[in-house]
Amino acid sequence: MVFRALLLSLKRFFVSKREVTQIPEEPIERHPNARLQHTLDPMKCIGCRMCERNCPNNAITMVKREELDNPKNRLKIYPQIDYDHCAFCSICVFVCPTGALGHINVAPDPSVPFSEDLIQTPQKMYERYKIKEGEKV
Repeated sequence: MVFRALLLSLKRFFVSKREVTQIPEEPIERHPNARLQHTLDPMKCIGCRMCERNCPNNAITMVKREELDNPKNRLKIYPQIDYDHCAFCSICVFVCPTGALGHINVAPDPSVPFSEDLIQTPQKMYERYKIKEGEKV
């Protein structure tokens, strides 16, 4: 395997006229269960903080959102995920007693700068939940 990579590198160095090579050359297909983006159903979230308490990287903070009206969530707090710290381990999804948190296999929007997309607010996660459920956003 190492020899093959070395030979390929040497061949491209001496033979190829291309300056930039896209690696890998063939497109990578994502696994259908790939965990790329979080979703939130605010109608199921009860504000119990289980996701926040069990996150090993402290990537989740609970934020107050009055505009997401759920009568079961008396404190009006919802999870906000910092993707700069998130390891995508899915512990938050597994410990959620109501199933409010989930994942969707949607790649990040390339038109949005990465630094702006690091903080996943409840509104952003709810929009992805609507996409997952097939609703129009």
